[in-house]
Amino acid sequence: MSEAGTELNQNQNTFLQCSADRKVIEAGKRFVGIFVSALKTAQIYDPKNHTFLEHAALLDGCLREILRWEGEAALEVVADFLIDKFTNWGMGKVWFEEDFGGTELQSFLVLFGRTIADASKSFEEVQAHVRNSGIDKIHIEALQKGS
Repeated sequence: MSEAGTELNQNQNTFLQCSADRKVIEAGKRFVGIFVSALKTAQIYDPKNHTFLEHAALLDGCLREILRWEGEAALEVVADFLIDKFTNWGMGKVWFEEDFGGTELQSFLVLFGRTIADASKSFEEVQAHVRNSGIDKIHIEALQKGS
């Protein structure tokens, strides 16, 4: 291949990578918005309510899209709403294994959404509640020192 052809090929690869990165960034933005909305919905509605199920399904689809591209998805302290809740509890991260189930996601949203409304809970209580609820593929981690 000529030098010009190699450079063109590299430029096309760079463009494709940037395009793919933009898709992941946009999906990440959607994920954060849907996650916050789903948690607020979980505070208000019963887990069998159509509105709650719609939010859970949107979050499920967005997560699976990110997982397909990246192989993992994590939510770290970024937005004020989450920063306040995460830091008050000493929590730094929520992460999702690739093979999480839709029912597990719904259970997590209800548990986590309702726990957010209860400011008296400590991180350890929230973490124990998640673990004891049979939620195995969605995890919360403590805030790392210096974060």
